[in-house]
Amino acid sequence: MQKQTNTIESRSNKVLAEPTGDYERFLYSVSHDLQEPLRMVSSFLKLFEAKAGDSVSDEAKEYLNYCLQNADRMKRMMSALVDLSRINRSQEEIVSVDLNGILNDLFSMYSNEIRLNEAVVEYDELPAVMMAPGQAVLLFKTIVQNCFDYRSDRPLRIEVRTADKGDFCEITVKDNGKGINPLYLDKLFEMFKRFGQGNDRTGAGLTLAREIVKRYGGTISLDSKEGEWTAVKFTLPKAVI
Repeated sequence: MQKQTNTIESRSNKVLAEPTGDYERFLYSVSHDLQEPLRMVSSFLKLFEAKAGDSVSDEAKEYLNYCLQNADRMKRMMSALVDLSRINRSQEEIVSVDLNGILNDLFSMYSNEIRLNEAVVEYDELPAVMMAPGQAVLLFKTIVQNCFDYRSDRPLRIEVRTADKGDFCEITVKDNGKGINPLYLDKLFEMFKRFGQGNDRTGAGLTLAREIVKRYGGTISLDSKEGEWTAVKFTLPKAVI
């Protein structure tokens, strides 16, 4: 298990170029320059919590806990902005990527969640694609994580299917989770848009997935039937054999 997890982490390492353009410079500034004051706010809140002990009221403790939770959420949102700013700045070499190996590693990493949720995972033999390996890992990890985050009370089922689209392959990741209200489908690719409550995700995952797919000239879409299933469909360029 540890070896397989390290394989995924090593593939995620990125070599970055300097940010170019107003948009990338803005993301870089937000994601880096604001982290230090946020760390200070969080540190002093924790220090106050430790020093105050039982000398503050239960209501004050509730407010303090709310502040700490939101400071932590802001930290995770900034981390998501870091990931977003890195997508087009990555200088990781674009090579032929074995998606089957990535899925094998990924589902091995999720083996405990699969066992706990009595999940069934099925996937086709996938073609090799041309992309940065680290971004391939991030793309599939993001989409698979959503399957677990929005599972229903039924035993989880995840299917990964592929279809030939000429120079591209079309990949569909479908689960039998909670499903999504059709009114929300178009909004979920927007940054920090979340479906439902009760999880600590930032709502940045599908935005990152969209930007990765766009970098390689592909498309991505979301389809769902509320209460029954959700499917993420995207295309990636096939490796030339």
